[in-house]
Amino acid sequence: MKPAHTTVVNLWLLSIECFAFDFLLYPTPLFYSHDVCFYGIPSEKINIRLLKKYKFRGKLYFCNLYIQICTKMGGRIVKLKSAGVEALINVNVGGRLVFFGREGGENMIKSDKFLLKETVESEIIPDAFTDFVQFYGQEVWIGPQTQWWKHQTINMERRNSPINWPPDPYVSFGRFEVVEKSDTKLVIQGCVSEVSNISLRKIFTLNDKGLLDCAVEATYHGDGETTIDLWNIVRVSGENVVRICGDLKEIDGPTHPFEKKAIGKKVGIVYTFCPDEMSEDSVPPEIGWGEDGQVHSGKFHMNMWAGIIESYNERLGDVLVMCFPISENLDNETNVSIYPTEGHSLGEVYCYHTLDKEKSMYELECHGKAVTLKKGDTASTSISLILHHSSSFVVNND
Repeated sequence: MKPAHTTVVNLWLLSIECFAFDFLLYPTPLFYSHDVCFYGIPSEKINIRLLKKYKFRGKLYFCNLYIQICTKMGGRIVKLKSAGVEALINVNVGGRLVFFGREGGENMIKSDKFLLKETVESEIIPDAFTDFVQFYGQEVWIGPQTQWWKHQTINMERRNSPINWPPDPYVSFGRFEVVEKSDTKLVIQGCVSEVSNISLRKIFTLNDKGLLDCAVEATYHGDGETTIDLWNIVRVSGENVVRICGDLKEIDGPTHPFEKKAIGKKVGIVYTFCPDEMSEDSVPPEIGWGEDGQVHSGKFHMNMWAGIIESYNERLGDVLVMCFPISENLDNETNVSIYPTEGHSLGEVYCYHTLDKEKSMYELECHGKAVTLKKGDTASTSISLILHHSSSFVVNND
């Protein structure tokens, strides 16, 4: 079955014989994605997927050829501004926050330069076969990770894989439509994913104190029931010092086979990870150094005593504070903890550090409450981001 909005063009125009040759080198089905821009093509996106068959050295080979064609795409970036703080949201790539910082200052979240361009030659057109691209920024995934791809039948290879990867491409790369926009507020609506049957609505609000509220609502459009949690992720530079208001938590197992434990230390009331204190001699054997000079890749799972994770940039003298709820009030008298879903913790920090700080990063993560949805039901959660010109919001306000 061809995907929706599929158009076929004369492939000889692409001179793709070289692509076919590449495919012949591999004995298993492959997926190849290539961005192309044609002159004279109408200004809509053209989505092409063909199943190609090749005979080579007496054996039959198959491959999927997927080509994206579009004219230059603009209107990607929406700016919010208040109290000397700016926030930029890219509505064409998952509706993700791509800049948060002081007016005229540096970005306090880590984003790929592609996300910050107002006009580009092409965008990713997501479907169930789209590969993951690390664009960074802030985005929302649908947890738990152990259930990714398990409730769809379009891509059986991913359904049957133990890796539980990648996240829903529609969530990460789908285009969002602007519903409401002002200088301090943006409401955007995403499409329904054919992977999860969920659509996201995001609401960004920047108040007169420079606090950015990032709210998200997920609506289920499938049959039967599904249990999800909304998973906020904010990427920051590996040069920063990250502090977490919690204690390290032991979990039954990683969310995917390649996840390792992170290493850090308790400093006063917070848990922290300081890669500059690491050396080749101090790295535990199970972590090791890779060929790219990798110092560490792993994740903190935390028992939180406050819904705060902060990222301090000593060079700028600013700390980015991420706040999120950790309890709910019922009948104004009983506090009920928001329990983590399987394989996850309420607060998490993924660390990827190499000797090249440009490649190093943290992912500041928090999970909302696990909610069971029927068709038409909605789950919601939010995080808040704010800047403080100090070395630590947590320690200085304890």
